[in-house]
This record gives sequence, C-alpha cells and structure tokens, in this order.
Amino acid sequence: MECHLSNSSSTSTNAGRMNSHSRHMEVLARDFLKHDGAAFEEESTGRNNYLLSHASIQDAAQVIKYFAGRRDGIDGMPGGESGPLLAENVLRQILRAESVGVRVPDKLFVLAIEGWSKKSGHINVDDARRAENLLKILRERTTRRAQNYEMTSSMSETSVDNDRKRLKLHLLAFNMVMSAWASVGCSQSAQHAEDMLREMCELHNSDRTNTIPLPDVVSFNTAINAWAGAYKSAKANQISSAERAEKILHFMQQMSEDSNADSISSAPTSTLMPNRITYNSVINAWAHSDEEGATDRAEAILHYMEEAFRAGRSEICPDRVSYSAVIDAHARSGKKGAPQRAMALLKRMEDLDEAWYSNDVRPNTVTVNVVIKAWENSNDVEAPFRIDELITQMEELAKAGDAYIHPNYLTYQKAIRKWEGSREKEAAARAERHLRHMIKLHQAGCENVRPSSDCFNRVISAWVKNKANGSALKAESIVDLMEEFCESDAKITMTPNYLTYKRLIDAWSKSKEAGSAQKCEDMLNRMEKAFQSGIEKLQPNTQCYLTAIRAWTKSTEEDAAWRSDALLRRMIDLSRDKNGQVKPNAYCYTIVAKSLSKRGDEVATKRAEHLFECVAEMNNDTEAHSKNMPTNDLIRIETMNKKEGYANEANDLLEEMEKLYKTGDVDEMPNVLSYSAVISALAKSGENGSAQRAQEILHRMEKLHDDEKTSMKLDIVVYNTVLNAWAKSQERVASQRAEDFLLHMEQRFHSGLSSIQPDKISYSTVMSAWSRKGGKESVQRVENLMNRMEQFYKAGNDMVKPDVYTYNIQIAALAKAKNIRAAEKAEKILNKMQLCDIKPDHLTFNSVIDAWAKCRQEQRAEDVLRRMISLAQDGDNTLKPNSISYGTVLNAWAKSRHNIAAQRAENILIEMEKLHRVENVQIEITDVDFNTVINAWANSKKDEAAERATLILERMVERSESGVKNFAPGIISFNTVMLAWANSREQEAPQKAEDILSRMELYYKNGTHNVKPDKISFSTAMLAWARSNNNEAGKRADILFRRMKAFGKEMEPDNITFHSLITAWGKSDVKKAHMVLDQMVEDYDSGNKLAKPNVSHFNAVLNACFSVACSTKTGNQAFEVAISTFTDLQNSPFANPDSISYSMLFRMCNKHMPAGKKRDELVGKMFKKCCKEGQLTRVVLNDFQKAVSPGLFRKTLGGEQCREGNVHYQNLPPEWMRNIRNNRFRRTKVT
Repeated sequence: MECHLSNSSSTSTNAGRMNSHSRHMEVLARDFLKHDGAAFEEESTGRNNYLLSHASIQDAAQVIKYFAGRRDGIDGMPGGESGPLLAENVLRQILRAESVGVRVPDKLFVLAIEGWSKKSGHINVDDARRAENLLKILRERTTRRAQNYEMTSSMSETSVDNDRKRLKLHLLAFNMVMSAWASVGCSQSAQHAEDMLREMCELHNSDRTNTIPLPDVVSFNTAINAWAGAYKSAKANQISSAERAEKILHFMQQMSEDSNADSISSAPTSTLMPNRITYNSVINAWAHSDEEGATDRAEAILHYMEEAFRAGRSEICPDRVSYSAVIDAHARSGKKGAPQRAMALLKRMEDLDEAWYSNDVRPNTVTVNVVIKAWENSNDVEAPFRIDELITQMEELAKAGDAYIHPNYLTYQKAIRKWEGSREKEAAARAERHLRHMIKLHQAGCENVRPSSDCFNRVISAWVKNKANGSALKAESIVDLMEEFCESDAKITMTPNYLTYKRLIDAWSKSKEAGSAQKCEDMLNRMEKAFQSGIEKLQPNTQCYLTAIRAWTKSTEEDAAWRSDALLRRMIDLSRDKNGQVKPNAYCYTIVAKSLSKRGDEVATKRAEHLFECVAEMNNDTEAHSKNMPTNDLIRIETMNKKEGYANEANDLLEEMEKLYKTGDVDEMPNVLSYSAVISALAKSGENGSAQRAQEILHRMEKLHDDEKTSMKLDIVVYNTVLNAWAKSQERVASQRAEDFLLHMEQRFHSGLSSIQPDKISYSTVMSAWSRKGGKESVQRVENLMNRMEQFYKAGNDMVKPDVYTYNIQIAALAKAKNIRAAEKAEKILNKMQLCDIKPDHLTFNSVIDAWAKCRQEQRAEDVLRRMISLAQDGDNTLKPNSISYGTVLNAWAKSRHNIAAQRAENILIEMEKLHRVENVQIEITDVDFNTVINAWANSKKDEAAERATLILERMVERSESGVKNFAPGIISFNTVMLAWANSREQEAPQKAEDILSRMELYYKNGTHNVKPDKISFSTAMLAWARSNNNEAGKRADILFRRMKAFGKEMEPDNITFHSLITAWGKSDVKKAHMVLDQMVEDYDSGNKLAKPNVSHFNAVLNACFSVACSTKTGNQAFEVAISTFTDLQNSPFANPDSISYSMLFRMCNKHMPAGKKRDELVGKMFKKCCKEGQLTRVVLNDFQKAVSPGLFRKTLGGEQCREGNVHYQNLPPEWMRNIRNNRFRRTKVT
C-alpha cells in the first residue's frame, strides 16, 4: 500500500512539473507573438531590451523546440493553431530583431523545420512547403553572410570551424525538408524530393562560397524512401516508383565511386557509400511494385548485398529487414511457387544466422508472419497445413525461450483466414481451434494475441461454408463465445457486427435442420432490435431480408409461404424510408409469389397473382428488362469474359437457376451449354477445389439427365473436362480422384449411357495426372491404365487405340522412376511401338534416353541415341537427334564415374560440333556444353585430364575469336581448367594453373569482362601449389595471395583461400603456415567476416608439422609450432579440437617427443579432454595407444577394457564418442 502511495505521489509530482513547464512555454510564446515589428526599434523600455538580449534568443529556442514537437498550439491565439505553426511564427518574430543587430542562430531554423517534418499525424503538401520555405530563408541568410565575408579579410580558423558546424546544420535542415516531402506519400512529392537532391548536388558543385553542403547518405536514403512510399500514387500515374528508387541508388554509387569528380573532390567518398538502409529501401520499393519481374529484382539486390558482404563490405550486410522485404515481395506476388521461395529465404536466414553468428539476420515473428502471408496468398491446397506447421514451430521455439519468435495476433489471424477459404472437411474445426487458442493465450496474459471481431466472423464463415449437419449451430456458438469473451474483460469493446449476423443468417439459411428458417428470422430480428437501440452499423439490408425469405421458401413448415410474405411486407414498409437500405427487387417478389402459389388455396393464389403483377411492372422498365436476359445466356457471357473470379460468378448464376427450377420455374432450367461452360471455366481457373466443384456440377447434370421429365443430355466432352480439371489440380489426391472418376465413367457407360464411353483422351488424361505425380505407384498405375486401353482396343473399341501421345506419357512416368527396371520397360515400349506401326517421335526417344541417363546407364542412353541416328540415316528425317538428345547423353557421361567417361563425353561434344557446322538448325551448342566436358575431365583423375581440359578451352577460344556465337569461354571455363591442373599430379601443374590465371587477368585488362578473375580463380591456383611437392609452393602461393588482395575489397580472401595458403606453406615452412593462421584471425577481427577460421585451418597447420622430417632442428621446431597451434585451438572462440586434432597431436608426441613420464602425462591429459569432448574415434584410440606406455594405456581405459593389449571400442562409454560427426552443434543424448 505504501509503495502504491509513493508511486502515485511521484507521478503527480512529475505531472505537476510538466504542467508548470507547459504554462511557462505558453507565457513566453505569448510574449514573443504580441510584439509587432516596430516594437523592436524602441530600445528604451526594459522589455524590449530583453527581446534584443542573448537570453531572449535562448528562450525563443526553448519555445520553438517545445511547440515544434507538439500537435496543438495555444487555444485562442491567432497563428497558434498548431505546434509547428506556432514555432514558425515565433521564429519569424525573432527574425525581425535582426534589423537592429540581433543575430539569430541557424539552429532555430533547424528546430522549426523539424516541427513540420515530424508533425504528428499525416504530413500534407502545405506542411512540406512550409518547411521548404524556411529552408529557403536560411539559404538566403547564409548567402548574404558569405558575401559579407568576401568583402572582409581572410577568415580565421574559428570562422572555418563555425562554417563546418553551419554546413552540418544546413545539411540537417535540408534532410528534414526532404523527409517532409517523402512523408506526403505521393509521386509528385517523391519527384520533388528527388529534384531537391539533384539540385543540391548541382549547387554544391558550382558553390564557391562554401555555403551549400554536399548531400550525405541520409539525403539519398530519404529520396529513395520517398519513391518507395509513393508506390500507390506512382502506379496510378503509370510511374515505376521502384525503378526511380533504384536510379537514385545508381546515382549515389556513381558519385561515391567517381573520386575525380569536382563535386566530391573535397569530401570523402565514404560519406556517400550506400549502406544497408539504402539497399533495404530499394528492395522495399520493388517489394511493393506490381511490375513484371519486380520480385526477382528485389531478390537480385538481396543477393548482391550477400555477395558484397562476403567480399568484405560489412556496412551492407543484409539483415532480417532485407530478407523480410524480399519474402514480402514473394507474398504479394501471389505467383505459383512464391511460398516455396519464401520458405527457402527463411531457411537461408536460419543457415546464415548459424554461419555468421549474427542476430541481425535471425528470423523473428515478423519474418515468419510474412512467410505465412505468402502461403495465405497461395492457391496451393497444402497452404493451410503449411501455415499450421509454421505456427507449431513458432510455438515450440517460444516455449524453448526464443526471444525472437512468438506467434502474435497476425499469425493466428492469417491461419484463420486461410482455413476459412479452404475446402478441407476439417477447415472450420481448425479455424475454431486457432480462435480458442488465441482466447486462452489472451486470458493467460498475452495481450498481443487478443482476437478481433474479424477472427470471430471468419470462424463463423468457415462453419457456414462447412454445410455439414450442425454447422449452423456451431456458427451460433461462436457468436455466444464472442459475447462471453467481451464480457470477461472490461477493456474489450468489441461486439458482434453486421458481418457477424449476416454470416449467421447465411448459416441458418443453408442449414437443413428443423427450425432453421425460424432461426434465420430470429437473427434478422436481433439485428433490427440492435439497430433500433442505436447501433447504426447493424442495420439489416436487402440481402439479409432476401436470405431470410429464401430460408422460409425452402422450409416445409405449414405457414412457411406466409412467413416469407410477412418478411416481404416488412421490406416494402422499410423501403418507404428514403435513407433505408432495404428495397425489395423482382427476385424477392418472384420467390415469395412462387412459394404462395404452391399452397393452392384461394387467398394465397390471389396474393401470388398480385406479386407477379408487381414483377411485370418492374420488367416494363427498359433498364430492368435488359437485366432480365435469359440466365443461360448470362452464364455463357460470364464464362467468356474470363475476368478474375469469372468461374465463381458463373457458378453462382448456375446455382441460382437450379434453385429457381427446383421451385417450379421450368423456364429457368439450365441447359447443357450452361453446365459445360461453368465446368470448363472451373477446370481452367486452377483455383483450390475447382476440380471437386466441377465434378459436383456434373453429378447434378446426371441427376437432371436421369429425371425423365428433363431434356438434359450428357456427352464425353463434359466428362473429359472434369478429368482434365483433376489432372491439373495440385491436390495430393488429384490423380487418384481422376482415376476414380474414370471408373465412374466406365460404370455409367456400362449401365447404358453410350454417349459417355471413355475414349483415348479420357485414359490419357488420367495417365498424365499419375505421370506428373511421379513415384513407384504412379508407374504401376500408368501401366495398368495402358493395359486396360489395350484390352479394350483388342476387344473392338477403336476409341481407345493407344497412340504416340499415350505411350509418351507412359515412358515419361518410367523415366521419373530413376531405376534400371523402369528404363528397360521404357525401351521395350519403344520397341513395341515400332512393331505396332506407331511411329515414335523425338519426345519418345528423348524420354527413353532420359530414363537410362537418370539411372546412371550412360552407355544404354548413348545406344538409344545411335538408334535415332541410324533411323535418320535410313531416311526418317523426323527422327534426327536434336540438342536435347545429345545434351542428355553428354550430361550422362559427364556425371559418370566410369574410367572412360570424360573421353566419351568429349566424343559426343565433337560430334555435336560437326553437326552444328552442317545442320545448325537442329543442334545448338553453348559454352555450357563445353564446360560440362571440361568438368568431366577435371574430375576424371586421369593423367592427361588437365591437358585435355586445356585443349577444349583453347578450342572454345579459337571458335569464339572466329566469330561463332555462344562459344566464348567464361570464368567458369577458366576456373574449371585450373581445377583440372590442381587435381593433376604433373610437376608443372601449379605453374600451368597460374599461367591460366595470368591469362584471365590479361583478358580482363583488354576488355573481356566476363573472365575477370574471382576468389575461386585465385584460390584454385593457390590450391594447385598447395597440392604440389614443390619446395617453393609456399612462396608462390603467397605471391598469388598478394595479387588477389591487390584487387581490393571485392577480392578479400575467404577461409578457402587461407586454407590453400596454409597448406602451401606447410610444405616448406611450418612457422609461415602458423603465421598465415594468425593473419587469418587478424583479418577476421578487422572486419573480413569471410575469413573466419574453423577447425580445418588449425588441423592443416598440425598436419604440416607432422609431415616435417624427424631431424633434431626441424623436428623440435615443428613440435613447438604444433603445441602452440593446438593451444590456440583450445582457446579459440571460432572452433574446438575435433578427433583429427587430437589424433595429429598424439602422433606428433609419438614422433617428436621421447618416451617417458613427461610424454605420458601430456598425452594422458589430452586423451581425457578428448573423451570429455566426445571426440574419441578408433583412429584416435589407436594413436593414443602408440603414444603412451602400455601401463598408462591399461590404467586409463581400465583392465576390463583391455585383453592382451586389444581394446573393445564398442564397450567404451558412449559419451566419449558422442560428437565424432563433423557437426559441432550435434549433441547426442547419452543413455
């Protein structure tokens, strides 16, 4: 209680001080604003003396600063309506004092401008213009002051220092004005901000008085942000805001790189280097763009940031904002595959978080929510399940104590929204489960997950769409839950809104339960009552009444027709109110009239006739008559429009026709064209559940057909359209559903419906669905369908005779199986086709080649290719192999581990070259084909591999120089040839690799930019020296290392480069190898994050020490370096010793340290640490046994573990070897 009183007293004291300060500021503001300009000329009074004093300027600064940050000014004071306006008026009043010698500091202008640029609420054009006017006044004063300086003597050091401060203030003011224009948020204001930036640059270049500051990074970032925030307005004006933002980025890069430009000769270029905020702003601009390729552009900029960071530019290291913006771009695009790309980026963030050890890139709640948004915007049927999986992962991370990720309101809201739109049977239950979980979390104290009315309404909507028994009751229970939730917390002001009741009315209207029509009307009455009590948002409209009327017209209760008529009368009464939202239309009259006419009694019949007369009067209106076009024609027109949602609108019209027909309106019976048009529209739409809906419509057609009173006809085209909808569906069970529907077709045909006999298209469509799915089951299903087709054909059904298209589907399915048996079957089918006089085409042969290639049977793949060539030579020119045929065989040999694989791949390439020169239309060759063969030689381990790879490179150069397109070797070509030399055992191999690197440098200097050496180039050349037995390897590799660093930051060495250099020095000088490791640590500490050492670098030094000959001098030196390296590894923040480290240490001790007590102590101590770290392997145990005395070995392991000097490794404690895998994050649980 005392604590509470103390806190209250402290709070009231602080509030009192704030009120006192506010009153003081208001008094000062009134004093300044009540004087006019003439008052400053009267210096006799004491008050005016104060206004001309230094204290007055200080008070003015306080007043301007205070009111500039406030929304409101001083009530009743002219010119003081708002805080920023009052601050500006005080400044202008003080400026009048300059006429009598008072110097007004520039800082007051900055404070006043800041008020307009950071004004509370939305900043409009007038606010930005006021800020810019103040900036113009500041510039004019500065220009006059500079002219006065020129007339006086040279400026002192103090004046120069003051000028620097003044330029900083002016730059700050300039940036604030730009920020004000950027905050307006339209394309005109963004253009104005950009114009200000470019004008400032030009004025600075031509400025001789040193009064115009050079724009800095903040200036450019503000201009970019202006365009990024103006995407809506820019789109309306057909302006690419993202492109304009990126142009400013390029302008900024140009200024920072052009060190010879006059405009930046006096300023360090680093002040204009784009930073992370710059690139993030451009990414954000592209993320909000609707242009084609905008998402790819955003991801390309992110990739550039990653590469630049790896190259050493730490100031543009991408953070979670960067990745989240690109993920958001994918989410907004709604393209196919967008959620998968968003998930890939999320995984990349998680991997980089571990690789970079930076929390800046660790995904947080916002990031995961944006990925969920991508799934929400996707049409993938798996989307709601994927969202639930992400939420489960978030909840598990939150429970584990992860401070970055915890589900919030948006997380659960998006899940509910997606389940609402899902056609899964469990959709409504899943949505309700999320809602109840949100309530539970909120009651547990989590304010950021409090469900809104939207969440409740969407769960209600999900139950409405469920259409199962009890769904309406479930929907009503959600309304009760909503009311209970609101009553449980006084802070919650949420109440059921119009949408809540509207969806509940829909639920009862569609319910088949007894009393549903009464429930529907009860909900309508509740809305009316709430509206009459003052809740205007709950006013029922025409649609609400129409839904309730339809519920009664479908009801079987005795007075149902009269209850619908009573609601219509209420609508007529309400329609007399001009401001009302209830106006009955012809449809309302029609359905009530039809309902009454079915009763048959005289009163009902007269009432129905009256209502029909009302409808006729409405139809006399020309506009209304145009709307009464036959619904069958309306459906056909709707499906021809193909606008967004056209399939759903056509389906709604069809359902309306069916309802009218069921109520007795024979003229409204849909015809076969209407049904076919809607089914075709659904099949082409690709929307979730479209195939199921198409099938349901077809089943309704079947019912009409089976009814002898109708003339509905069924044909094979409609059935094949439904099959095609299933074949193209992305649902998991689509192929099975397609086959089930085919069986249904066969059953209907055998029952006597001859017009829908399944044909070749029917079976091929289902086979195609299975083929797309892939897998063993798909191969078997396709084969079974093919067998059925052949059986039916042999039985005399010519409609299902298999053709080349059908067989190609089967072969494609077999190719995806990736096994030899499947490939053998594919070739057998090819043989069978030729025997059956079914001519195979290119796709047939290429699929068989692909089947053999995918199961690593490159010779069989080539045999099929030779077969194609033979058929073409025999006169069948349609079967000449194309680029795909040769390319598949070429890749198969290039990936093969066969001894002659590289040679065979090159033979294929030579053959392609010959054909290209003769028949360049059929065979196209690119540098990719050459690179494939070069890579095959590089990995072949053949003695002549490097020479052969070099010859292919020379061939590429020769053909390119002779003018042949697509043959120019690129950086991949040169790097792969260098790798071939690095893998070679020839003595001159490292020199050859270095010569190729020098050649690349020469080409680049002469203008061939696509062969500019990169880090891989230098690292590969150094690797060649590292793998050689040359004593000069270390020196030569070190020279290459220095040449690489001469390229600048873009070529900063990474850990692969350092590893090659350590290995190279290890051949001759272990001290130098250790020095390279030390340099690597220094580079990392200096900002080169790519140079982060790991355990392999330490092990490379240890291995070098072990390789040194066991002479007294070199052996002792190597042993000292090894001990020092191992000690560094133990104390390193980058890595811990692994099994290789301990093994090398034990070998060093055994080789360079005399046996005895001292060696036993050292090795025994290290062995215990090795076991404690879980790094014990059989090799380590063997090296330990060799390095210590038998007694210590038995004592360490225990007598029961040693029998006659042998050790049973499997009997050792499992915790000793728990971390022997190369994953130091793995921690196996010890049982």
